[in-house]
Amino acid sequence: MSILQLKKKLSFILAAAIYLTGTNKVASAAEDTWFTVKAPFSNTETKEFEQSFLFSERFFPESGYIYQHELAKASLGMAVAAFSSLESMRGYGVSANIGREKNISAVYKSLGFENCRYFNYDAPLNDSSAKVAFSIASKPIKAGNYTLVAVVPRGGGYGAEWGGNFVVGDGVYHESWYGAARGVVSALTEYIRGLSADSKVKIWLTGYSRGGAVANLAAAMLDKPEQAMWKPEDIYAYTFAAPRPVVSKSSAHPEGEFTADPLFDNIYNIINPADPYPNLPLANWGFNWYGVSYCFQTQLFSQDVSVEYRKLTEKEYNPDLTAGQRTRGIEETLMALYPDKALYVKKLQPVLSEFATFLWTKQPDADGNWVQRESMAEFFYRYGDKGKNSYNAAMILLRLEEAVRAKVKAVTPLSSQSRETIALFSAFCQVNGFTPGEMKRIITVLAEYFQETGADGFALGMDLFKGTLRQEHYPEVYIACMRAMDAEQQFARLK
Repeated sequence: MSILQLKKKLSFILAAAIYLTGTNKVASAAEDTWFTVKAPFSNTETKEFEQSFLFSERFFPESGYIYQHELAKASLGMAVAAFSSLESMRGYGVSANIGREKNISAVYKSLGFENCRYFNYDAPLNDSSAKVAFSIASKPIKAGNYTLVAVVPRGGGYGAEWGGNFVVGDGVYHESWYGAARGVVSALTEYIRGLSADSKVKIWLTGYSRGGAVANLAAAMLDKPEQAMWKPEDIYAYTFAAPRPVVSKSSAHPEGEFTADPLFDNIYNIINPADPYPNLPLANWGFNWYGVSYCFQTQLFSQDVSVEYRKLTEKEYNPDLTAGQRTRGIEETLMALYPDKALYVKKLQPVLSEFATFLWTKQPDADGNWVQRESMAEFFYRYGDKGKNSYNAAMILLRLEEAVRAKVKAVTPLSSQSRETIALFSAFCQVNGFTPGEMKRIITVLAEYFQETGADGFALGMDLFKGTLRQEHYPEVYIACMRAMDAEQQFARLK
């Protein structure tokens, strides 16, 4: 047995001991504390759930290069606590400190963290600029003679920042997330400079979804600091449901980063294989994560996941058995549409970013409630006659495509909703500079996807934003999976 394997076994035994001593939520020592996380349910803005997690100072004497399952669960709790609070949604478009950071602030207080700093939580959720809300707080650990610094980017309830998720850019890093990560690292560096000069620092960094992508990039930056204020083994980075933020070096992408460098093995990315969002940006564009990436093997403990999900939500978890296959199908369809990142960045990125910003920009109604727009057509009307002509041309091409395909083999006829979706999307592309040939290819690929899958309505978009695949991105599912797992052995490591 190698030294690394021995360390991992000892780490697991330690984590199991911590868990067993805390199962009744009675701390066995002063450094063990259970904390309660509140967050809005993913499918509603009217209710929130609560879940308890174990925090222990015993996590951090270990090297950050040793995975700790109990620390991973605590990290997930912190990442979810960073979401905008339920109460603050009543002031969706308000530019002020209205308590969006309330839940993570409560966790810091319960765990004895101090010098809490909050960044961008006062920005209105209609603000789509390239940023992320995040927090930094510190906790002196007397027994170890070091200061633990927690850094948590927000990954839920971030409104029109959604527009930035589509801004991939033409560089090695996802443009929007990289800009946000640089802001996090800059603020953290200044924060640490303000601590006692003789205090050793350990950094606990975590994030969920968009926050996870930012945390992944920030952790990689911290692993190679310009100033030696911390050591890589003192960085504990755990991300969940994170999209891919960086182009990985390969023969096809020699310009990329060496993401597989063991230096980054203190970064753990935890993924639900049925969740479509971590499959973006596309792998064939070279995108990947820094560090070690694990995915759940839910087939090994699916009944336990259902039990944990029911405890958390008081609802049944009915996993879609086709979710993994459909996620791969969506990725393959997008690859066929945009085999080249440059094509996406030049022609589609602007309209998708604008459209996402439009969808997540809310306006107050007569009663003062902030209302989200949902109409694709409403967004499209701004193009006037040019838009209408493009839509009509797309519909003609689509009907011709259907007729040709029907002669070749029997296919499921497109529904009126599917037909309208394809035509609108294709017209979006044309008014933003796609050639007629490129537009025809988009129509062909999308028509094939809808007909081969028998999908109805806004199937591709609905799967990603409102359907059963979106459920697989919910933090409630990740929490249930993490609580149902015994240890690292129930992960599958991604290449």
